Amino acid sequence: MVKYVPKPDDHLLGNAVQHREVQGNESERFLSYFKSRGGITYRQGGIASGFHRHQSTNEPRLFRLKGRHTVRLFEMPSIDWSYISRGDVYLLDLNEVIFIWNGFKSNKYERLQAMQRAKQLRDERGKTNIVIIEDGEEMKMSKDELKLFESKLSLKDKKLNLNETIDDNDDDDKRSDGAHIKLYKCSDESGTLKVTEKKVGPLVKSDLESEDAYIVDNSAYGVWVWVGRRSNPKERREAMRNALGFLQKKGYPKTTKVCRVIDGAEPMEFIALFKTWLDLYAQKGLGKTFTKGHIAKVVSTQFDVTTMHSHPQLAAATQMPDDGSGKKEIYRIEQFKMIPYPESMHGIFFAGDSFVIQYTYNDQQHSYTLIYFWLGHHSSQDEQGAAAIGAVELDKKINGTGTIIRVVQDKEPLHFMAMFHGHMIIFKHGKRSGFRNLQYYDENTSENNDTYLLQVRGLSKYDTKAVQ
Repeated sequence: MVKYVPKPDDHLLGNAVQHREVQGNESERFLSYFKSRGGITYRQGGIASGFHRHQSTNEPRLFRLKGRHTVRLFEMPSIDWSYISRGDVYLLDLNEVIFIWNGFKSNKYERLQAMQRAKQLRDERGKTNIVIIEDGEEMKMSKDELKLFESKLSLKDKKLNLNETIDDNDDDDKRSDGAHIKLYKCSDESGTLKVTEKKVGPLVKSDLESEDAYIVDNSAYGVWVWVGRRSNPKERREAMRNALGFLQKKGYPKTTKVCRVIDGAEPMEFIALFKTWLDLYAQKGLGKTFTKGHIAKVVSTQFDVTTMHSHPQLAAATQMPDDGSGKKEIYRIEQFKMIPYPESMHGIFFAGDSFVIQYTYNDQQHSYTLIYFWLGHHSSQDEQGAAAIGAVELDKKINGTGTIIRVVQDKEPLHFMAMFHGHMIIFKHGKRSGFRNLQYYDENTSENNDTYLLQVRGLSKYDTKAVQ
């Protein structure tokens, strides 16, 4: 493939940034292009097989999910316990039902990503059900779900074939020490490529000269080729090929990331490798500063939320865009779905639950939307993840024009409490929908339902709430 790259690059006058990506080891930048589609899915088969496996969309498939921030789905060669590890999250896609199997030692980020990916598949198909299974709790499924699951993965074979190896190889967590980065200078004065080590340790921009080409060696974390704007055309054309030869000479894995960058068009990932990187137009010094003697006195005045629209700076400082009298739509997370919350219950929260609130208000010219997702202290991680996903889905429905705000119990901002005009109450317990929330009762079955003690906090209708 490398021999085909120079043609489009020549068409762009050699100014393009070239990236070499390897399956399973893609850069964060590459993966980010597919984030809105739920990440990358690797299917079995290819052009040699006529994409046979890809076309069989009704065939049951087992996927392993990797990635804390950007999702990668690896299709397993077959549906078998030997391809399943306790340290990962898996999707068993049976079309009508998607089983999410959470390994005992899997991390919460991948669990959340798996649920989001499964919901995306469900939305695309329309009639797919999602079943979440915890490692060791398979027998808690309903009879029909268990029968369907065991038709592909028999629990009798689990102990014999389950892979106990934990794979911690996640590119999202890779970090480089900066002190071990090496800089090499490339030259072809004699007609053959010569690579000379120039520096080891923290790099600065002045180490790079525009007349030459350089290789920045970050070992297995990636190799970068920097081409000066005044370097000769041959160095530009051969930069990527030289980098691949450098990998082979160093004995680095074939999966090592390689990227060619041009002087003046460096991406942020490359700049981050340097200790200092001063641009020509970078701000010099501290700019405009203020001394202690010139700070005005703070005048104590009574707070009036009705002035927020005409004083946006004050609104930002107090987190009060308006007085909380706008329109509210509240949803409660039940069985990982957003269920509309009765208006008669608005202002009543439960520590074992998570809520999503869509708030709309108007000023003299525009309409604005705030989307809060409130997380109770005792709500499960599964519910909290569902609340976050729900907030994002509401934002998508209004074309991404809303502002999403995460709120944790007892850390509510002033505007959040103002929406309920002094009638906000937080009770204990909650709906038993989360797998890790079984020790808390539902509010309808909690003890002493008619008698409880509330602690009231606040001085006005804008900051008052009661907590059981």
